[in-house]
Amino acid sequence: MNPLNSFLHARCARTLHLEEQGFLGQYRYYLQRTVLKMASSRSLKLLFKGSVPRCLKIFAVATIVLLFSAAFAQNEMSITVSTNSNAYDPGETVMISGVVEDISGIPVPAATVSIQVKNPTEETIYISVQYSSSDGNYTDNFVLANDSLTGSYGVFVAANKPGFSDCHVQTSFSVPRGAVINQTSDFAISASPDTRTIKPGESTQFSLSLVSMRGFASPVSLSILSVPQSFETSFEPQVVVPNGSSTLTVRTQPTTKNDSYVLTVTASGGGKNHSTNVTLIVQGGGCLIATATYESELAPEVQFLRGFRDERVMATLAGRQFLYAFNMFYYSFSPKVARLIELDNGLRAIFRVALYPLISILVFTARLDSLFVFYREVGVILSGFLASSFIGIVYFSPIAIVLKRILKARGVDLRVRLEPTMTVLLASLVAISVAEVFPFYAAMSLATAIFVLATICLSIRLFMRFLDSCLKFFRV
Repeated sequence: MNPLNSFLHARCARTLHLEEQGFLGQYRYYLQRTVLKMASSRSLKLLFKGSVPRCLKIFAVATIVLLFSAAFAQNEMSITVSTNSNAYDPGETVMISGVVEDISGIPVPAATVSIQVKNPTEETIYISVQYSSSDGNYTDNFVLANDSLTGSYGVFVAANKPGFSDCHVQTSFSVPRGAVINQTSDFAISASPDTRTIKPGESTQFSLSLVSMRGFASPVSLSILSVPQSFETSFEPQVVVPNGSSTLTVRTQPTTKNDSYVLTVTASGGGKNHSTNVTLIVQGGGCLIATATYESELAPEVQFLRGFRDERVMATLAGRQFLYAFNMFYYSFSPKVARLIELDNGLRAIFRVALYPLISILVFTARLDSLFVFYREVGVILSGFLASSFIGIVYFSPIAIVLKRILKARGVDLRVRLEPTMTVLLASLVAISVAEVFPFYAAMSLATAIFVLATICLSIRLFMRFLDSCLKFFRV
């Protein structure tokens, strides 16, 4: 008999001798017998002696690998560049703009952007340093000299930021021969920035500048061709006299699909027509089901879910790539579910009850994640493991138990071993660690999705085994 059983036998024997009479004595008797049998149960011993040490070993190895990979991990980023026209006359203003993003399309703020412009003889005529804004955009402009050479001009842009690999891009524009022959008045239109990234249900603004050339002074009317159905657009003001500016506001609906939308802004006036394109990237999405359930995006529950996603999950590479895979699944059905909730108060009440455990789980895991401020990647993995485990127990274990009962009633004894699931879990952790080092973004999305699914399956199986053990104790 092991020391634990010897101790419990001694405790039970002494307590029974003192309290063996009456209802209280019988209650303590059965309680102590239950504890003793649970502690000496072979299945429970196997559960804690076999499964728990394996889980601890898995996470110890994964944590070491992740910490080691932190020294070598360097995220990739990309940069775009464009000018507001392909050709300019001497003396005109050249506007340069672009956006800095990581490889998964997330804007990179505060990146150093170096801009260099060379004339047809490869002589540098302009140098500037800018910084990307909070949404990754940058803009700059300069005026071509009146004696500018005709030919092709190169625009060379480089971006760098600690923790990211350097990136380069280039474009060109021309000062054509005979451009000065055209002396008729005209105007030019440009947008700054030319790219914005928002979430469904949010709005953003673009600044439109109209520049007069050779004395153009006619009113210009602004409009947009082919506005998507889920968009609302407005200009303030809609009629502008160059040199002047207008603000384009674009509003999206919560049901707007994640995609990249190109809007063509047309300007017409004085017998002249010009246009410029702006790009609106809708991604990330709002908490549609939670917003419909709590009836407002300002509800504390919705604000917490959004903050947990944006400030904790999206702040890490593993978290961003998992959300990329998760959003493809979530937004395939959530808009329809959100509309049903909005129309049915009874369904809204059901979802409030259903979401309560999820919010409680995420509150707990958020506190755990805050302990890993020194390396958020490890924190998000551990938080994801705990959150997935609790979600599996709360939401999926009841379904698994019902299915098991149905299969057993039909004579099917389904036995699922833990070893394959734990092997898949370990393999996904190794894949996550490798993807952190190089990084492999597609592999990270796949690995994190498999990690969450394997954790849910493992938690269901362990919880069902625990329940079976408890039932055996009380049957004796």
